[in-house]
Amino acid sequence: MNSDSLEPIVSPSQGSARSSVIIANTAKLSFLSFWQAAALVLLPVFSGAFFAPGVAEHAIGNSAPWFIVVVMMFSGAILAVYLESSSILSRDVYAEAKVALGGTLAKFATSALMLDYILMGPIRMVVAGHYLVGLVEEIGAILHHPFVISANHTATAYAIVLVLALGQKYLRGTSEIGRKSLRAVFSITVVVLMFMAWCLFTAFQRQPSLPPNPLDMSIIPNTRDTLGWLSGTWLSRMILITLLAGIGHASLAVGGVEVLAPISREIEHPRVRNLWKAALVVFVYGLALTSLISFFSVMIIPDSLRFNYFPNLVSGIVISLFGPYFLRLIFQVLVVLTAVFSLTMAAESSIRLSTGLMTRASNDALLPDWVGRRHPKSGTEYRAVSVILVLQLLAILISRGDILVLGATYVFAVIWSIAIKGLVVTRLRWKEPGERQFRVPLNIKMGQNEIPVGLILITVTIATIGLVRLFVDEVGTVSGIALTLVGFGLFMLYERINLKRSVPQAAPGIVNLTSGDDFSPQSLGVRPGNVLVVLLDYNTIYNLSAVLDRVDIKRQDVIGLYIRIPTLTSQAADRTVPEGSFTVKEQEVLDLALNVAEGKGKTVQLAVLSADEIWDGILRAAQSIQSSTIVLGIFPRRPPREEFLFANTAWERLPQPKPRLNVEIISKNSERLFYYLGPHSPRLSEKQIELLHRLWLRFGEALGAVELHHQDIVHFALLALERGVEGDQKEQMLRDLKKHLHDASREPS
Repeated sequence: MNSDSLEPIVSPSQGSARSSVIIANTAKLSFLSFWQAAALVLLPVFSGAFFAPGVAEHAIGNSAPWFIVVVMMFSGAILAVYLESSSILSRDVYAEAKVALGGTLAKFATSALMLDYILMGPIRMVVAGHYLVGLVEEIGAILHHPFVISANHTATAYAIVLVLALGQKYLRGTSEIGRKSLRAVFSITVVVLMFMAWCLFTAFQRQPSLPPNPLDMSIIPNTRDTLGWLSGTWLSRMILITLLAGIGHASLAVGGVEVLAPISREIEHPRVRNLWKAALVVFVYGLALTSLISFFSVMIIPDSLRFNYFPNLVSGIVISLFGPYFLRLIFQVLVVLTAVFSLTMAAESSIRLSTGLMTRASNDALLPDWVGRRHPKSGTEYRAVSVILVLQLLAILISRGDILVLGATYVFAVIWSIAIKGLVVTRLRWKEPGERQFRVPLNIKMGQNEIPVGLILITVTIATIGLVRLFVDEVGTVSGIALTLVGFGLFMLYERINLKRSVPQAAPGIVNLTSGDDFSPQSLGVRPGNVLVVLLDYNTIYNLSAVLDRVDIKRQDVIGLYIRIPTLTSQAADRTVPEGSFTVKEQEVLDLALNVAEGKGKTVQLAVLSADEIWDGILRAAQSIQSSTIVLGIFPRRPPREEFLFANTAWERLPQPKPRLNVEIISKNSERLFYYLGPHSPRLSEKQIELLHRLWLRFGEALGAVELHHQDIVHFALLALERGVEGDQKEQMLRDLKKHLHDASREPS
């Protein structure tokens, strides 16, 4: 999906000087294939493989690869939690957590995830700088002109430049990212396969031993770097605490799997099935790549040199491979460029994800309204982006390019955002026990109740790892708790400020206006013969859901139209809304329609039309965009048959050429009423068809050899009826017609 918010385009509708239309031009969803979705999640996970094994080994020693394997295998369970969350409803993190846990914990969850997304970028930018520094130092050694530079300072400078460059790129306007990410993953995979093949060849030649067994207590160092505040205490002698501490240090490797949550809103139909396939690709790819890099680092890099390469571990593996040094150096250049490329792509995703989350927090009244506003020209959330860039620059400067400091805070946010997600999904099993397209396995039925054993085990495991890590990672605990509480405090403060406001205001983020020439299929980007779904209000949105269930959007487009009827009350209430923008009520209806479309994984175009009378607006819109069918919910004020009379009257007022339209009215219990506007073939009941056939037989027998068809009978009857109406039999025929209609209404259908 191209955007999380709706950008209006103002355009006059055809045929009426009084009517105007606002087209939500980003509401036409551009959904991702499962390969594109997998690529968007793979980039953060894949880029983590370039630094997570090194950070883990720095903390827990040579046994780190075994912990990395455990963590990456457990990532499959984490992905399952996000899959179930995505199969329930299309909600943002705050709305979902608020339903499950209440507003207070929901703010904490949003703050932790915000910290996660924001730090996802700086740590990868700094790591990219370290890889470039390592390459420069290697080249300097060959040229016998070693460069005396500070790795941390240089990486910091590079990260600052990269933040500013990516921010400027985003502010100019984002492009379609799904295909770009997919191409990036394919190109990176080629280099990775070459790297893996060479590593396997080296291992075959040297026959190195596997990393040491972490169950041996003497293997894991009992130091402050490993056990933090627990070092030297009686708890440090417990194997379970040591193992949990090791898993906590290795949990940096799963940073990125949480990206599956926002991606789930953008994946194409069938959404959950495609999401499941994307999650499977991410799991297999991440498990294989991250685990093998961690094992190869211990098995290939000499112990005396490995510590020097922990910020750029893959470079150390490449330079230690079996083969000519010149070829290793050339391949190191290729690998470093690949690492920088993947890390940069993941950092770019960090800005996009953080901006989207901050904009939604503004929409949820957790942040000031101005945060979510868009630039009048580029349409980007320039204020949210600017805030994100400042925060990322501060993170880089405060850490001074130290990967350990950034990694410790980042993994705190990752673990607790995942733990809270598990708690939310578990709680929703009881609060919203309806059917799900995917459920985390291992559920036990006890009468009418179901105990989600799998979900509970996953959540408890993650929370336990997080609790142990609070005591073994001093830097991560202090910085993580402090920053999360700062975000939580800001959300609490601005929510109270916004609750005190009683002045009506425009829907947030709706200021990017572009003039259009007409309201036509071209201006909406739809094809003639489309289905026009009328969005009366948020109580009658079920008609859109019913249409999306049955329409093949590859063959027929769907348009959701809200009719704005100006009244004295509405005009007074909406005076504070900028011209050409959505009102708050319109935004609520469009957001709900957008969520329905996201849930179905299908494309819909949304628009708001201003008209003096509802049917005048509906029919002029259908005529302008060449719709074939109009679908409505039940009108709250008039019965459908009476409503159809108003539709007929409005149709007669249309300018020529008047379209032939199918009108379908759907009730909440899925009952359908069908009507036709304009000349059309009548829908005959079985009794009427039998009557026509009997008349054809009788006239056929009377006429003998004369060729006679059923349509001849109909034509003859219509001509006779026309002559009677125009002659002196008109009054009698009208009385007979009324009696016929009365008798027909009493007959069972």
